[in-house]
Amino acid sequence: MSDHRTIPFNLKSNTDSSTPGRNPRKTNWEGYKSTLGLYLANGLSGVPRKPLELDRAIGDINKCLINAFEDNCPVGKKHMEKDAPWWNDSLERLRVTTRRRLNKAKRDGIWEEYRESLTSYNKEIRKAKRKNYREFCESIVSTSEGARLHMYEISINNADIMTLTKNSWLNDNVINLYLNLIVARSQKITLPTVYAMNTFFVPSLLKGYKNVSRWTRHVDIFKEDMILVPVHVDNVHWCMAIIDMSKNMISYYDSFNIPNPTVLNALRNFLIEESLARKLETPLTLKDFQVQHATNVPRQTNTSDCGVFSCMFAEYITRNKSLTFSQKDMPRFRKQMKREITNGRLDQ
Repeated sequence: MSDHRTIPFNLKSNTDSSTPGRNPRKTNWEGYKSTLGLYLANGLSGVPRKPLELDRAIGDINKCLINAFEDNCPVGKKHMEKDAPWWNDSLERLRVTTRRRLNKAKRDGIWEEYRESLTSYNKEIRKAKRKNYREFCESIVSTSEGARLHMYEISINNADIMTLTKNSWLNDNVINLYLNLIVARSQKITLPTVYAMNTFFVPSLLKGYKNVSRWTRHVDIFKEDMILVPVHVDNVHWCMAIIDMSKNMISYYDSFNIPNPTVLNALRNFLIEESLARKLETPLTLKDFQVQHATNVPRQTNTSDCGVFSCMFAEYITRNKSLTFSQKDMPRFRKQMKREITNGRLDQ
């Protein structure tokens, strides 16, 4: 006898194996040029004169290019099977042969050749899937534990790693993964314990606390020593906010030295709301946490290294090290970050 009760499941299956996609060959390029001209005329405001204005202008131009393309390239259906990692040229030839024999069988009424071809086709599909799965398992086993965990959760790939090359902008995946490596380091050696929000936290927080009220349901942030909060200003400039729970201080680090009171106040209000939601004995008030814009910090002198600066702000401060680096260290830091992400752990 078992005392386990029946657990019913309602499973729904979508039989459509296709997914929306755009084929550049079907783009109306004349319409694209016309639409892009309108977007550029209405979407740009003046000549950029400061580094941050240049970053924003580049972001605006990028949006114009994407919007013009999407307006003039229709969304179609893209078959998923041929994009599967186990699909290959041999399977494609078998598929074509099987289809031809099916059409012939419909005409002639002789089905033996088609059945043989279909059996062979299905057998090769199963073999290809098994082979791909074995290769996947072998690649997982050969990857270090730290890299395996974070690569799997954040889906890091070569394109993400390439953002660490010279003069490239770091993307969300690289920022999020690097902050997770800092968190992992804090759990293994005698350093302040660290928790990291991801890059999508601040945009959601700025829409209201209810949008992030469940983000920390599996962790008690008030037991951490530091909380890292990456900030992507206007989607063109990376900064780092750090909540120091031991000092009751929220600091904002910007390599362009531009204050952001909106984010600082939003983070302080978030802590207050969290304390109420968790029903702390003594809920926090505005007086309990100070906010500051850190001014004596390294400055960047280009428009592409803000992500590296932000990661280094977090890396140095979480091991109680002074911010002694500068712009000239950025090439070395990029190589270091690439190595650390590949290895799945920080060098120190």
